Amino acid sequence: MKIKKLLFTSLLFFLPFSLILFVLFCINILIKDFSLGHKTHHEYPEATDWVKYSFFVNKQKLNNFLFRSNKNEEGLPKIEIYIPEKTSNKLLSNIPNSTKQYLRSEMVINNEKKEVRLRYFGDNPINWMFDYKSIRIKTKKSEIVNRKRYFEYKASQNRPIDEYVAFKMAKKLGLLVSDVRLVELFVNDKSVGIYMEKERLNESFLRRNKIMPINLYKGEASRAGEKKIGLEVNLDQNPGLWRKIAFYNNVDEDDYSDLIRISKNIRNAENSTDYLDRILRYENLDLFARASILEILMNLMIANYDHNRRVAIDIWSGNLHIIPHDISYVREKISEEKSSLQYRQSFQSENSATNLFYVINQSSNFLNAKYETLFKVVKEEKIFDEIIQDLEKLKVKYLISQKRDLGKIQRKYADYEVFWTGPDENEQSFNDLIKSLKFREKQIISFLKNDPECSWNINKKGFDVKIKGIIPMSNLLVKFDNESPEWVALDYNNNQVLDKEDKYFYKKKNGNFEIDIKLFANRITSNAGPYDYIWTMSTANTKFTFFTENNKKPYKLITLNNHSKKELVLNYEESLAVKPSINNIAIIKNDKKKINILSGNIFLEEDLIVKDETKILDGTTFTMNEGVSIIFENKVKAIGSKERPIIFKKNDTATKWGTVALHGAKTEGSLFKNIIIENASGKSVNGINYFASLSVHSAKKYKI
Repeated sequence: MKIKKLLFTSLLFFLPFSLILFVLFCINILIKDFSLGHKTHHEYPEATDWVKYSFFVNKQKLNNFLFRSNKNEEGLPKIEIYIPEKTSNKLLSNIPNSTKQYLRSEMVINNEKKEVRLRYFGDNPINWMFDYKSIRIKTKKSEIVNRKRYFEYKASQNRPIDEYVAFKMAKKLGLLVSDVRLVELFVNDKSVGIYMEKERLNESFLRRNKIMPINLYKGEASRAGEKKIGLEVNLDQNPGLWRKIAFYNNVDEDDYSDLIRISKNIRNAENSTDYLDRILRYENLDLFARASILEILMNLMIANYDHNRRVAIDIWSGNLHIIPHDISYVREKISEEKSSLQYRQSFQSENSATNLFYVINQSSNFLNAKYETLFKVVKEEKIFDEIIQDLEKLKVKYLISQKRDLGKIQRKYADYEVFWTGPDENEQSFNDLIKSLKFREKQIISFLKNDPECSWNINKKGFDVKIKGIIPMSNLLVKFDNESPEWVALDYNNNQVLDKEDKYFYKKKNGNFEIDIKLFANRITSNAGPYDYIWTMSTANTKFTFFTENNKKPYKLITLNNHSKKELVLNYEESLAVKPSINNIAIIKNDKKKINILSGNIFLEEDLIVKDETKILDGTTFTMNEGVSIIFENKVKAIGSKERPIIFKKNDTATKWGTVALHGAKTEGSLFKNIIIENASGKSVNGINYFASLSVHSAKKYKI
């Protein structure tokens, strides 16, 4: 009885204290939710279960402390940081501004504690409002490690291993992207979890990638802290939404003329082959194709029209580098049907999340480069096999570090996108990632080997070939009964009239026509609304017209898939079709153009950009107006003689002119001999800096 009475009395005594502690705990949760959720003025995270989060994260910390075997097991490379309590408190004293200041901390560098400066980073508060924080380290200038002074450890909102895979894909595709490695971060001798160590995007990053100082931009319009009042949030249409994070020091820091020029090109390119050419010239066709391929490999857009953009504009080569910055591999099967899911890249709808890709996805030249390179990197270069081998090497150490990871708790109970991360992160999840990569490889190869959807019909002057699917039609074989015509001509400019711009093909000895051509269906899009993330793209039945000598009619047309090597007989159909759009141009292999010959006295009043192969005869004299330049973007042979040199000079009223330049890979094999250049000073043309009287950019195997 005494025991019962004692227990009852104790219960009565402790109950008020327990209730007070419970109320204080609830008040603390409410204060934290208000302070971190409302003070940041941010839409994410939508709702945090603070009770579950606090319970499980503290349980994980206790487990890390109690189970010494787990604590001492060697996992991923160890990064040790020591953050004083004063620093930690000050960083969160006045969020979000206080997170941006560098404060004193320590870091183990080469097995020795060194003083460093530390701050939190990230526009999204989820990067620094929980236990698993995004951290940026700045070392002393005298203690740079592997040519790096800044180190970033970002709190992964997806599985770290999935983000790692995406960055490795980008690197293997040859894109300008941060080097990464997976590490385990220890703060004050306690494991915080698995992080991906990244480079900071700045001038040093460019130099490490052998790029001279250029403008490096950050585009962000959707985060509350960076919204610009009065501007539409589309980054491709508003250069004022971007911010320089590295800059070319020969121009003012607030000079955005390069970004303004690119924005103008994008706006005009949909209805202009000239503006489209300005976007895709030099190496940009390949760079953009590889960026688009990364989206297919990841099953995720690199960035949105209003968020998370990083670009570098190279005023020396003319290249625009799209820098993958906040990316992750998505494991879900790529949809083979039209998809309306945000962020999804479906083969059947070639969606675009930016104006740039919306425009260039309508270009047959871009689509051809994209799918040819995709097949090459997947089938021939075996990019998936390389990634899987890398993962197998990491697996054991990754799973050891995962036992101590706080990030998995945060992603489950605090992040806004559980859809990406799934409920569990364990060995089975790791194995599922590898299975997903193997399946993705098979799916992509299968897609590229699909039969093209094409047909044909007879017209008054010859025949029409129609293509309506996403896979192009190529290698056209045309057969005639009885006597074949001598030639077949493609209506290259789509004006339904046989003229000098049309492309002629001639019969083989067997009377058939083997036309090495590739034809794409028009890509059409629905306009994105102000809150849409993607432009959904589909194909239209597209008609290419061929003329024949004496209007003779074929009886059979056959095509061949470039990748499967399977022959397909085209069905005869009198179906409705549209003409090719302005940027949907038939791609003709080995399309030989006449060499452009320049001779005599040539007077130039404005810049001349020469895109075709050119020969300049001896004795030719170019007389230039003030500031005028000549840019050769194809092979040129300018061979003067000692008696009759080729001369470039100013006119009588000019004080100086611009440059003679070779630019791009197509100029290979160019030759200049017995040339005189007078009063040239160099010039910027279309945003490219040509600083010499004779300038050579991105050219190889030429002679002067």
